[in-house]
Amino acid sequence: MRATIRLAASLVVLSGLALTLPKAYGQAQIPPDLPASTDASARVYTPAYFNAYVPLNALDMVARVPGFEISGGNNNGRGLGQGGANVLINGKRLSGKSVGPHTALRRIPADSVVSITIREGADLGIPGLTGDVADIRVNTTGLSGNWRWRPRFRQDAQPRWLRGNATVSGKWRDIDYTLTVEDNSDNSTGFGPERVRDADGVIYETAEEKGGREVQAPKISAALVFAPREGHSANLSAEYQQVNFHFVETSDRTALTPRGSTYTSIFRRGEDEWNAEISADYAFPLGIGDLKLIGVQRLEHSPVGNEIVYFDDQGFALGERFNQVADEGESIGRAEYSWAGTQAGQDWQISAEGAYNFLDIESDYFTADRSALFTEEVLDDPLAKVEENRGEITLTHNRTFGKKLTVQASIGVEYSEITQSGANNVSRSFVRPKGFINTAYAASDTLDIRYELGRRVGQLNFFDFISSVSLETDIDQAGNARLVPVQFWNHALEFEKDFGQGTNLNLRLFYEDIEDIVDNIPIGTDGEGVGNIDTASAYGAILRGTLKGERWNFDGTELNFTLVAQSSELLDPLLTSKRRINGRDSRKAEVNFRHDIPDTNIAYGFGLNYQRSVPRRGIFQIVNNSYDDPFSAVFIEHKDVAGLKIRGTFRNLGGFTERLRRDVFDGQRNVGNLDYIEERERYFRNDFEVSISGTF
Repeated sequence: MRATIRLAASLVVLSGLALTLPKAYGQAQIPPDLPASTDASARVYTPAYFNAYVPLNALDMVARVPGFEISGGNNNGRGLGQGGANVLINGKRLSGKSVGPHTALRRIPADSVVSITIREGADLGIPGLTGDVADIRVNTTGLSGNWRWRPRFRQDAQPRWLRGNATVSGKWRDIDYTLTVEDNSDNSTGFGPERVRDADGVIYETAEEKGGREVQAPKISAALVFAPREGHSANLSAEYQQVNFHFVETSDRTALTPRGSTYTSIFRRGEDEWNAEISADYAFPLGIGDLKLIGVQRLEHSPVGNEIVYFDDQGFALGERFNQVADEGESIGRAEYSWAGTQAGQDWQISAEGAYNFLDIESDYFTADRSALFTEEVLDDPLAKVEENRGEITLTHNRTFGKKLTVQASIGVEYSEITQSGANNVSRSFVRPKGFINTAYAASDTLDIRYELGRRVGQLNFFDFISSVSLETDIDQAGNARLVPVQFWNHALEFEKDFGQGTNLNLRLFYEDIEDIVDNIPIGTDGEGVGNIDTASAYGAILRGTLKGERWNFDGTELNFTLVAQSSELLDPLLTSKRRINGRDSRKAEVNFRHDIPDTNIAYGFGLNYQRSVPRRGIFQIVNNSYDDPFSAVFIEHKDVAGLKIRGTFRNLGGFTERLRRDVFDGQRNVGNLDYIEERERYFRNDFEVSISGTF
């Protein structure tokens, strides 16, 4: 494996260096300092701006827009709602749910892109959009396609040869069509020691562990765009994906004191999932405005198997097996009617949305003794189903005040009815107000100031309603049939400064006042699950920036960074003190540097990613994950090797160490004593990926 990695890396580097000597005819130059055109409210980039990067698709182009970062999407959101991703295609929002902005842009060939315009979202009259929004203008004229092959080589794992994607786009009469196939298969192996110590710090058991993960995820998707006549437009998209996941962890444990045990355990987890989605929308003039009808249907089937077995010096000692088959679905219908006000700069929209969601679970649990014969045990809730019927209606208004201030306001109400059948037969209904006010103020030609105030309703995870068993941690999690959706007031103040020549900074300050947050709570005296906690808060700052080297005579260089610092607090359900919200990052940093060497087809660069998370405080344990060093990567790229783009990327250069500490109590944290501390390390070695891409 190491020889393969070294050989592949050497070939990429040598071919790149060899082909840099002559300057090719018609070779793309470094982008100009400024977009193709600018005005007070927009930055317009034509395809010529991106020639130096030799993009394959619209995603490659948007990624090179200075200071812009793709955000949003509805994949895990509540219905379709408003706003969504900060990306538009020909002035229209993405109507699907699983098809996020990255997927949608990857489908669009670069030669079909007419322009990319960055606008202030509040000026577009589209409810929920604020900040920079990219509008990609697309014109498909003929058959074209692009492809990318991305084999990956990891130490201690088999090569993944079939990674890649291919897209074909074309036009038939008035219909634009796109067909995409892709596979993002991957694997990794981590290994390292584990130590278990008692409350006095005495190590009584050690282990050497190794875990391997494999994922295969082929996907096929298609999209149709149809404009039958002036003012009418229709979109139809569909996708189908299979996900096969397999994880095996082996632990060889050795007792150091009488409290410890000597044995070998093997844990396996597998999933064989398929998921599918079809979405459609149709917009047409009606009366004084336009009506848009949207429909989405999503289905998922996920059989999951978990098994752990133990061996001692006498052979098979014990076994447990927990299986679940989950069927999920979501049906959404939405209507949006938009019209212009009687005065310029005024827009209105009224929307109505209805949705049906369900989760159907079938579980079984088996145990085995030294006979190695598994016997089914009786579960309290082997069959369960959670359903939600939801409806909402909202009214949104856009208004401009002079040439500098835009205000967008929305008010709405949501009705939800949640029913759980099985061992817990519960039905409840809720009425939730929602809405927002977004303001955008152009303080100058180079400084924008934005403020957001919103009342949001979060999405529930239906799996939290159902009891489950963790064979890894030996903790049963009780389901909670009385969960309610989280609600929160969101405040955000944002400053965006354009320094010219592609250099800009964006600072966002935010505060969330949260009600009914979902977190770990006690269930009885010896149970644990998730539930609602009355109040919580979160606050922080996000600084993003792009620095283009032309400003300092470093032509072709670009540095992008994102720095996040945040904190949160809620009242611990076991104690009278406050703690942070489980699962929130406390700080994060990402830095990416790229240099397109002038007058050559060569580019190189590096990336660093650093992250620190809040310890997860359960009822009987505290789990803290940490990482030793920033995750790192370097690449070298040649943009024209016989018409192909070749890129070699080394990841995890210094090796990556994941650390986990688990403090386990002999009762609830507030009354129990510390029983033992489990500390483990997982070492992940570097990997190498070759990317070869082209068009046809």
